[in-house]
Amino acid sequence: MENRSPPDPLYVLRGTEAALNVVKFAPKSVREEGLLLSGSAKGIISLWNLKTKRSEITLDGHDGHAILAADFHPCGNVISHGRDGYLRIWQCSEGRKEVVNSITAPFLGFCQFCVLSRGYKSHWIGLPSASNSQVNIRDLESKEILFALKPDDGKSLGMCMCISLISDPATDKPFLIAGYESGQLVLWDVMAGKILSRNPTHTESVLCMDVDKEDLRIVSGSADSKLCVSSVTPQHSITVEKEIELKNPGIASVKIRKDHKILATGGWDGRIRIYSWKTLKPLAYLSYHTQTINTVDFSEDLCDHGQLLAAGGKDSRISEDFLNHTVMAFRRRVRRNLILLLIFTFISVGLFFALLQTSRDVVKNRNVFQSGSTFITTSNLTTNEAPLQIKTSSLNDLTERMLQHKVKSRQVLLVVAHGRSGSTFLADIFDKHPRVFYIFEPLHGIRKMQAGDYDTFATNYLQQIFQCNFSMGNTSKEIGRFFRFYSRALSSPPFCKYKQGDPKWSRKYCSPVTQKKLEHTCKVQHNTVVYKLLLDRIPGQSLERLFHVCEMADVECKIIYLIRDMRPVVMSSQKVAFFREVDRKTRPSLRQFVYSCCEMIERNLYLMKKFPPSLRSRVRLVRYEDLAADPLQVFDSLYRFAELEMLENIKQWIVKITQPSFADLKKEEKRPVSMIRNSLEVLNKWRLLADSCFVDVIERYCRDAMKLMGYVTTDGSVEMLQNSTIPLFNKNYTAQNWI
Repeated sequence: MENRSPPDPLYVLRGTEAALNVVKFAPKSVREEGLLLSGSAKGIISLWNLKTKRSEITLDGHDGHAILAADFHPCGNVISHGRDGYLRIWQCSEGRKEVVNSITAPFLGFCQFCVLSRGYKSHWIGLPSASNSQVNIRDLESKEILFALKPDDGKSLGMCMCISLISDPATDKPFLIAGYESGQLVLWDVMAGKILSRNPTHTESVLCMDVDKEDLRIVSGSADSKLCVSSVTPQHSITVEKEIELKNPGIASVKIRKDHKILATGGWDGRIRIYSWKTLKPLAYLSYHTQTINTVDFSEDLCDHGQLLAAGGKDSRISEDFLNHTVMAFRRRVRRNLILLLIFTFISVGLFFALLQTSRDVVKNRNVFQSGSTFITTSNLTTNEAPLQIKTSSLNDLTERMLQHKVKSRQVLLVVAHGRSGSTFLADIFDKHPRVFYIFEPLHGIRKMQAGDYDTFATNYLQQIFQCNFSMGNTSKEIGRFFRFYSRALSSPPFCKYKQGDPKWSRKYCSPVTQKKLEHTCKVQHNTVVYKLLLDRIPGQSLERLFHVCEMADVECKIIYLIRDMRPVVMSSQKVAFFREVDRKTRPSLRQFVYSCCEMIERNLYLMKKFPPSLRSRVRLVRYEDLAADPLQVFDSLYRFAELEMLENIKQWIVKITQPSFADLKKEEKRPVSMIRNSLEVLNKWRLLADSCFVDVIERYCRDAMKLMGYVTTDGSVEMLQNSTIPLFNKNYTAQNWI
C-alpha cells in the first residue's frame, strides 16, 4: 500500500492559523447542504459551509485556550470543551451564536467527551474528571452527575485518554468503553459503576478509539506500532481480534464510517490510511499533510460522488476528499501497475533470450574477436574521467595519512548532554575528522552487564575504555551492536572492506567488531577519542566524577557540556517515551523527569563554577540554541578547543546538514536518531507544537536552571509561546561567565 502514489485532496480549508484538534461533519438533520465544524489549538471553533468552502460562523468562547473536543448536540446546537476547564453549549441557528449552557469540566489530559442519547430530550455526556482516572457521566440538561466511574486501581491504569458511551443493542443497557494511559481498554457497567472487563491491548497509552456500536467492535490506536481491533463478547468481555503492524509508529485518530464499511486512521507521520472495516485490508493512503493528523471524520452522503473524508492536524490545514473516488483511483492504479509489470516481464524474457543468443555467437568467434575486445576495453578505461577520480582519491588518502601520523599525544574528548539535546548532531561533527575515533553512547547497555552498584561498575568501565581497553564484559559486542554505523571509524577498515563514503561500501562487507580490532584502532590509528555520554548515565551524574575517572585512567580529558532549553527537550523525550505518567518502576513521570533533569543541570553548573583554573580550561559550555543559530562559528571554536584542524570538507558538510534540501529532510525523517536538520527552523518549531500545560510544568521546575542559561519563561502566555518573533533565550547568560 505504501508504494502507491496518493492522490491530492479534493480541496483544502485554510484560515485556522493553529493546529486542529477536532473536525466534525454535521448530520443531515442539522444541515442538509453540508456543514463542517473545526476546533483549533487557539480556542477558535469554525463552522464551514461546504458549498462555498468558507467559514460562515466563528465561535471564540474559551479565552484562547485550545479546543479539546467539539461536536454537534443531538438537538442541533454545538458543544465545545476547552482547556480553560469549561464545556459550553452554543446556539448557532438563525444567525445567532451565543452560549446557552455551560458546565465546569476541569481539564486533565487529552480525553474528549462523548454523548449518548437516552430518549427524547435525555442526553448523557461522558467527561474525564479532575481525578486522574475517573470518568463522570452527566445529564446534559440538568448538568447533574449521574454516575462517577472511578477504578479502585487508578494508579495502575493511569490517566483516562479516550472514552465512548454505548448501548447494548439487545438490552439498551448503557456501557462505557475507556482507553487508559497504561495501554488497557476497560469496559464499564455504567449503572452499576463497576468494571466488567479489561484488556492490555497496547504497550503504550491508548491515544484514540472508535466503536462500531452495532457489532460492538473497537478500533484503537496508540504510540506503539500497531493498530488494534477488539470486540465485546456477549459475556461482556473485551478480546483482541486482530493487530495490524504499522511501518511508522503512532496513531493519533481513528474513525469508522457510519455504514461500517470503511476505517480511516491518522498517524504521527502525517498520513491517512484507509482500511476495509470488515476485512481490515488496506485500501489506500493519503499523504497531503506534513505533520500529525489529530482528527478524521466521515460525512453522510452529500452528493452522487459519495461521502467526504475530512482530516485536520498540526499543520493547521483541513483536507477533504471524496472517499469512493480515492479508493477507486487506487484500484485503477493497481490494475495499471499489474499490466505494466506483465508487459515488462515479457520484454525482459525476450531480451534475455536475445542476449543469450548473442553470447553464443561471441563464444563461437572468440578466437577472431578476443584481442580486439580487450583493446576496446582498455581504450575505454583510458578516458579523461578515470584518472581524475584516481587523483582526487589519492589526494584525500594522502591528507588523511598525513593527519593520522601527525605527532601528538592521545586525548579523550567527552560530549556530555541530556538525551534529545542535539548531542548526536554535535558529536557527529567530530566523527567526520580523520584523526578521531568516535564511540556512540558506550554506557547505553552496561546496566545489563552488571548486577551490583551501577556507579562503581560505570566508573571502572569508563576507566578502561578511556585507556582503549575493551576487555570488560561484553564491551566489544555492545559497541558493535548499538549504532555502530554512526561511527566513521567503526564503518571503515579494518572493520569493513571499504571506507564509509565509498560507493562500494555496504554493511554486508563489514565484519563483527572484535576487542583486538577495537584496541588497535583506538590506540594506533587515531590520537583523539570522542565519546558521547548522556548525563544521567555517567557515575553520580557529575562532571567532576568524569574528571576523576580520567585521572584514574591517566589520560588527558576535555569535556563539552551541551545544554538545550528543557521545553523542547521534554517534548522530544515524550515522543520516545523517556517518561510516562503511569506509575511504573522503569520510567519516571513527567514531573519526576523534569525535576531530575533540571536538578542535574543546576548542580553541574555550580560545580563548574567551583572548578580550579586547571579544570575550567578543559571544559566548554555550549548552548544548543547558539549552535543552531551559527553552527560554523561554534564548531570552529569547538575544533580549536579539541585541537583539531577544521577541514574544508567538514565545513561543507556542516552547511549541508544545517541547511538541507527538502529531499534530504524527508529521507532523514525515517532515522531513529537524526543528524540532518534545518537548524534555524528547529529553534522555534517546537513552540508551535507545544502543549502550554507541559510548558508551565517545565518552567515551574526549571526556573532557576533556565535563568542561569539565559532562557526566557513564558509564564503561562500562549501568545508569547507561539510568537516566534519573540526570542525565548538571551544572547548573554550567567553561566557562560563561570567558565
